[in-house]
Amino acid sequence: MRKKYNHYRNGREWWGYVKAFIRKYGMVKKGALNEISNAERREIEAVERALAITQEMENAKERLELVELVFWKKSNTLQGAAMRLNISEHTAQRYHSDFIQTVAKEFGLMDK
Repeated sequence: MRKKYNHYRNGREWWGYVKAFIRKYGMVKKGALNEISNAERREIEAVERALAITQEMENAKERLELVELVFWKKSNTLQGAAMRLNISEHTAQRYHSDFIQTVAKEFGLMDK
């Protein structure tokens, strides 16, 4: 059986780590986490910088809505968010990947 390969991930070991701290950002913003470490503060700051960068991108509203639905509200899968936002699944995957990579760059895991 062939293993499915996410071509957006491109074998990056940090992919899951970045997704985890993007999700954690939503908990911090809801007040679910009161005390955070310096490392967690750096993660939060990277997400905030990525949000500011995304706000300046083309289709910013759809991009930010997708991030919120998938990572923080957890109300939709990527495919469900694509349907809800009336965008293609491929576009949703691209927006998702773009955001994760932007956070990784802002955190210093990728070259800018």
